[in-house]
Amino acid sequence: MNLALLTRQGWRIAYGEASLLYKVLKGRYFIRTPFLHAKLGLNPSFGWRSILEGRKVLLKGIRWRFGDGRSIDVWKDPWVPRLGNFRMFGGGSREPRLVSQLIVGGQWDTQNVVEVVAEEVAHDILAMPLIRVPARDKLIWHHTKCGNYLTAFGYKCAKEMKGNGDFGGWARVELIHGMHVPSRNCGRADDILFNGERREWNIIWELGIRLAGEYKEAQQSNSARSTPRGDGGSRAAPHWQHPTMGFIKINVNASYKKENNSGASGAVER
Repeated sequence: MNLALLTRQGWRIAYGEASLLYKVLKGRYFIRTPFLHAKLGLNPSFGWRSILEGRKVLLKGIRWRFGDGRSIDVWKDPWVPRLGNFRMFGGGSREPRLVSQLIVGGQWDTQNVVEVVAEEVAHDILAMPLIRVPARDKLIWHHTKCGNYLTAFGYKCAKEMKGNGDFGGWARVELIHGMHVPSRNCGRADDILFNGERREWNIIWELGIRLAGEYKEAQQSNSARSTPRGDGGSRAAPHWQHPTMGFIKINVNASYKKENNSGASGAVER
């Protein structure tokens, strides 16, 4: 299991609320809460379990860059850069609930901040600059200047967490590193080269979901048929089997067209 790549999937879910993947998972697992607060739930799929394992790494580096503060929970969300994991604890159901309630007239409400949080934390909050033009709150990756999650940073963080035993006994963690990947700048960190054109990662992911669905339908269709044996009998067609808990399977295929000397290959992680 490559936790750095699972963390990337978590980043896409947290950051891409308009994507099909986000909508499907939200409808199934976190209808009333944000992804960062989502629970495992009842009868979770292997994919959802894996994503939540990757989220453990994500929570070590993701935080809010506030604009108007209306999307950020003061006590539950990561938003104070100088605090461990960027979040405050112990607030419970106390008011104020939103960061926007700590801002008045484009300035921090000093009296309110000092009254509701500890003195040293209040000092850190009041030292944070506010933008002059209100904008939407935005999730960013704290450890890069551009604010985008990069797999190399996620790998480093996951490796440290693995050494500290932060993943418990749920999965055997295998961190994959050292593969050759074309260099990318932060502005295009979520793009890949696909069919000769640059495509967004979420487009490729959604295509993968569709192809996986078609593959499953073809499998179910084949299961109704049988493969003839040499003795005149028949044997059941082979079925794809789930990997052992804590592992993933990679199904690959390739084709070659002799007429124009071209070929293509693909892989699906399941």
